Amino acid sequence: MQNLSKPVGSEQSILLGNKLGSPVEAIGTCILTLSSGFILKLERTICVPSFSRNLIFVSRLVPFGYSFNFKDTLFELFYNSECVGNLILSDGLYLFGLQNYDTYSSMHFQTGIKRCIINEYSSML
Repeated sequence: MQNLSKPVGSEQSILLGNKLGSPVEAIGTCILTLSSGFILKLERTICVPSFSRNLIFVSRLVPFGYSFNFKDTLFELFYNSECVGNLILSDGLYLFGLQNYDTYSSMHFQTGIKRCIINEYSSML
């Protein structure tokens, strides 16, 4: 993630399906350049290092002028009625490619003694 600069206190966490919480490390803005060249700016992005995938909730994009179209295994992302990205269904999630693979592929989080390398070449919806 880019521009995540506001650390949060240890009291903030995300409640998971198993009723356990995962701590939130930071909240900020994440800027992604889609393969179409469109810049997707995600406000109030929550950084949870224990998550193994990057997830975007489409309901959080609607207030910012985004709309969507689902067709079979294709998801189309629109901004102000213009198609800015096509995502393909894979393993139950829609994936889109990002430009600047070198920038995203080098990002990682240090968690305890384990080091988690995150492949940011694709984001999941």
